[in-house]
Amino acid sequence: MHTRTTWPTSSERERTILHARDAVIVWDFDGTIVDTEHLHQQTILELLTRRGYTPEAGWFDLVMGTPEEVTWERLASQGAPVDTPAEMIAERRGLYIDRAIAEVSASWIAGDLVPAFDRVGATQLVLSNGDFESNKAILDHIDLPHLTMIERGHGSKAGKIKDIVPDMLLDDRASYITLGTQLGAWTVGVHTKATLGLLPADVPVSIA
Repeated sequence: MHTRTTWPTSSERERTILHARDAVIVWDFDGTIVDTEHLHQQTILELLTRRGYTPEAGWFDLVMGTPEEVTWERLASQGAPVDTPAEMIAERRGLYIDRAIAEVSASWIAGDLVPAFDRVGATQLVLSNGDFESNKAILDHIDLPHLTMIERGHGSKAGKIKDIVPDMLLDDRASYITLGTQLGAWTVGVHTKATLGLLPADVPVSIA
């Protein structure tokens, strides 16, 4: 896997900003604007441990990046002593927000591109499978004022992306990068240590 923690050349940055002029841009949140996958794993595991349950090896790979209600449903199907997904989400929210605010900052790619995109007239939306209230609290904390977080609603993230038809998409999941390409978007694939597989993006970068 070929990833980077800076731009390899100024031309890739320049081409990305060129595609952002007057564009509608969709940013993913976890693993793109902030590197928080490890905190999701830690706090989900803590709730399971409180209930005396140890998940099987590799459990996080099966739920990483999914909507949280799906995460808890999948863990329950494996035998985890889960309350309702809504109750688990509510219990984890405060724990996760406190740790994230104490530990995380904006990724270098967000810190670089968000103000650059704003200068060329882009509309920048944040769309995530994660808990909206948690993500909004963290986004407010890291202070990237040019981003607008939108709710996924009851549908899927993929469905919301299709409704928006963005000109650019930045994400850490191959399925969304592929969808963005199919919709004609310029894509930036953001790798973290938790990223699974290659990202078929126009520009690959890394925040790990």
